[in-house]
Amino acid sequence: MGKISKLIAMAGVLGVLGIAALPVASYAETDTDDVTVNVQVSSTLNLVCSGNYTHNYGPASNAADVNDGVAIGTTPTGTCAVTSNDAAGYTLTVASASTNTNLVHTVNSALTIPTAAGLPAAGTPAWAINVSNPQVDGTSGVNWLAMPASDATPITVATTSAAGNGSHPYSFATSIASTTASGTYSATVRFTATSN
Repeated sequence: MGKISKLIAMAGVLGVLGIAALPVASYAETDTDDVTVNVQVSSTLNLVCSGNYTHNYGPASNAADVNDGVAIGTTPTGTCAVTSNDAAGYTLTVASASTNTNLVHTVNSALTIPTAAGLPAAGTPAWAINVSNPQVDGTSGVNWLAMPASDATPITVATTSAAGNGSHPYSFATSIASTTASGTYSATVRFTATSN
């Protein structure tokens, strides 16, 4: 082998050895992935209404009654308590439980006391409900409403826009005439709470 060939061969060996002696660079690999944490809270809605109206009128009387004889400004006929955690709140409505809005005689269904807007007046058989502010409106005649039928647009008692509980008072008013037949007149009123 000639001198030039030997030199080339030695240079090659030295080059390989030199490369082998160089430090090896370290490259750490990275990868990421995400996971989601979910908390599912179910919507809860509960409605409890307490307070029935029962008033006894004397015989052959022209009379009217607000709030079952309880003085206005003290206690309403009843209260609807709504418990809700719905983020959009709830709507509370009221209407007759049937398509008949009259107070109907429990023995003779042909005898009725009709519902009418405004505070019932003695001498005119009528009944109405107040859900706006019954303790304040009292005998002023303001906000006394006729009861809508079950298939009609109900009265809106309250509407909320966030989770939370509410207490909503209501009062009834009735009146009779001296010619109103004796007996019990009755109707069922239905309050409904709905999540918004």
